[in-house]
Amino acid sequence: MNIIFQKLPSWLIAITVVFIPLFSFDNLIDPKLTSRHLLIGILAILLIVFSIVNVKKIAIHKSYIYWCLPFFALFTAYFISSYFSLNIPEANFWMGKIGVYFSLFTVLLLLRFNGLLNTKIIAQAVVISVFIGLFLFVFEANEKQLLKTTTLIDKNLYALSSPFGHKNLYASYLVICLPFLSFLILTNKKFKRLIYIFVLLIGLGTIMVLQAKAAILGLLVGSALLLPLVLLNFRNQNKNIFRILLIGGTFLLISSLLVVFIFQEHFSLLFQTASVKERVLVWENTVNMIRENPITGVGGGNWQLFFPKYGLNSFHTVNEKIHLGYQTFQRPHNDFLWVFSEAGLLGIIAYISIFVAGFIGVSTSYKKSNTNIEKIIPLLFGLGIIAYLIISMFDFPLERSEHVFMFILLLVFSIPVSQKSYIGKKDSKLLLILFPLLFISAYSVDNTLLRMHQEKLHLKVLIAHRTEDWKAMLKEENKSNHSVYEIDNFSIPREWYRGVAFFSLGELDSSRDAFEKAYHLAPYQVHVINNLAGLYHTIGEHDKARVLYDKALAISSFNAEILLNKSVALYSENKIEAAFDNLLKLEYRKEHPENYHHAMKVIFNKYLEGLKQFEPNKYNHKSLNNIQKSDSLKIVFLFEYQFKEKSKTALLNTFTMDIE
Repeated sequence: MNIIFQKLPSWLIAITVVFIPLFSFDNLIDPKLTSRHLLIGILAILLIVFSIVNVKKIAIHKSYIYWCLPFFALFTAYFISSYFSLNIPEANFWMGKIGVYFSLFTVLLLLRFNGLLNTKIIAQAVVISVFIGLFLFVFEANEKQLLKTTTLIDKNLYALSSPFGHKNLYASYLVICLPFLSFLILTNKKFKRLIYIFVLLIGLGTIMVLQAKAAILGLLVGSALLLPLVLLNFRNQNKNIFRILLIGGTFLLISSLLVVFIFQEHFSLLFQTASVKERVLVWENTVNMIRENPITGVGGGNWQLFFPKYGLNSFHTVNEKIHLGYQTFQRPHNDFLWVFSEAGLLGIIAYISIFVAGFIGVSTSYKKSNTNIEKIIPLLFGLGIIAYLIISMFDFPLERSEHVFMFILLLVFSIPVSQKSYIGKKDSKLLLILFPLLFISAYSVDNTLLRMHQEKLHLKVLIAHRTEDWKAMLKEENKSNHSVYEIDNFSIPREWYRGVAFFSLGELDSSRDAFEKAYHLAPYQVHVINNLAGLYHTIGEHDKARVLYDKALAISSFNAEILLNKSVALYSENKIEAAFDNLLKLEYRKEHPENYHHAMKVIFNKYLEGLKQFEPNKYNHKSLNNIQKSDSLKIVFLFEYQFKEKSKTALLNTFTMDIE
C-alpha cells in the first residue's frame, strides 16, 4: 500500500503525458485545444483528491506558499479582469484555465516537497510521448506525400497539422521535452543511455525540419546561457565525457548549419521575414491596447475582440487577408503582451514572477547540489525554462494546456527540496488550500465540457454556412447555449451566423436582432460591422448605415467589400458625387467580383451625367461622352487616377479623341 501511495501521483502524471499527443476529438473545430485542457484539468482534480485523501501523510514546506504566490497572483489578475471584460464567457473560460494552471503547480509542488514525484517515471513517459508524437507526425507527412504534396518544402510544411495542431506548437512541445530526455541520458548507463541519446537527436532533427524559428531560437538561447555551465561540471566530473560532449556538440552545430545553408530550398521558412513583420504589427496594436487598459486589462480571452480597434491598415501590404478581416488573430504571438493586455499590471508582474521563481529555483538547486551530476540536473531544467520564455515571446504556449503542463513540471523539478524545512503536518491548513483548488479545477473542467459540446454544435453551423444551408444553420444554432461559448474559434460572434441566416431567408427583423447582438459582442470586427450596416441600409436606416460603414473603413480603409457597399448605399440615396468619390478609393482590379464592375459602370455613368447637367462649362462634353460610352476608358481613368495620381478634373477632360 505504501508503494502505491509513493508512486501513484507519478503514474497519473506519466499516463497523462503519454496521452497528450493522442488526446484529440475530431468533432471539434480545434480537435486539440479544449480537449487537452480537459485532460490536464482532470489530472489536476485527481492529484488534488489524492492529496486530500492522504492529507495526514503530507507535510507543508516552510517556503511552499512563497513559491505558489506568482501563480496565485496570475489567477487573481484574471479573476479581477473578468469583471472588466466585454465578453464574459471567454473571460470565465480563461479564468478557469489559469485556475487549473495555478492548481496544478500548487499540488505538484506539494507532492514534490513530500517526495511523491518520481522524476525518472515522468521522464520516461515523456520519451514515450515524444515517440508517439513522432510516429503520428511521420504518418501524417507520409499520407500527405501520397497525395502528391511535398510536405517538407517551404510553406507546404504548414499543411501538416502535426499531433499538436500546428508545426510550431509541435516544435515548442519537443523543446520543452528535451530537458527530460537529457535527464535520462545523465542518470542512466550504457544501452539505455544510447536509446535516450538517439531519441534526443531525433527530437532535435525534427525541430530543425519543422523550421519553427521561435523554438529554435529558444533552444539556442537556453543552450548558449547554460550549456557552458553544464560542460564545466562535466569537465570536473569526467574529462573524457567533457571532450566527447564538446566535440560532439560542436560537430552537431556545424553540421546543422551546413545542412541548412547547402539545402536552403528545404529550409526557406527560416529565412522568410513576412511572419516577423506580421508579428511586429500585431504587437503594435497590442501595445496600444495596453495603453488604454493598463491596470485591469480587457479580460481573459478578450484580446481578440479589441485587436481590430487599433486598425488593420498596416497589414495591407503584409497580409491582405488580415487587413480585410478574413484572417483573424486570437492572440498576439507574445504571451507577455497577451497577459499584460488581458490581465493588466498585476497579471504581467505575476507572469514575469513565475519565470523569476523558476530561475531562483534553478540557482538555489545548483548551489545546494553536492556533486557535479546533481548540479547539472537543475541546469537542464533551467535550459528548458529559458527556452520556454523565448518561445513565449514569439508564440502562444500559454494557450495550450499541454505546453503549460510540461513547463510547470520543469518549474517544479527546478525548485530545491530540503528535508529540514518542514513545519510538520497541518491537516486543516492543507485542506484550506486543497479544497479551493479542487473547486477551481472542477469549475474549469465543467466549463470546458460545456464549451466542447457547444463547439461541436457550432462546427455543424460552420459546415451549413459553407454550403449556404440557412435553415440548417438556424436549426443547429437554436440548440446552442451562448452563456459558455459566445465567440467562436475565429473571433466571430455566434449571433452573426444567425444574422446571416435570417437575412438570407428574408427575415429582416430577426436578422437585425442577431446582427445587433453580434455587434455588441464584437464592435470592432469589420464583417460584423459591415453586415449590420448593410442591414440598416436595406431597411432604410441610412444614417446608421453610414456611421457603421465609416467605422469599418476607419479600421480597414482599403476593404473592397465595405467600400463598394458604402458606394452603393450612397448611390441609392442619390448622393452620386459622394458615391463616386468613395468608389475611387477602391483600387481597380480585374479580379474584383462582377458586382463591383457593374456598380463601377453605373455609378461612373451617373456621375458623368451629373457633371454634364450641373457643371456644363467646367468639363469637355466630348471627353465625358467618350468615357460614358467606353468601359475601357473608365479603366484607363481609374488606373491614371489611382496609380499615377493624376488630377480627376484633368483626366475627365483628357479623352477628346474620336471614337466609334
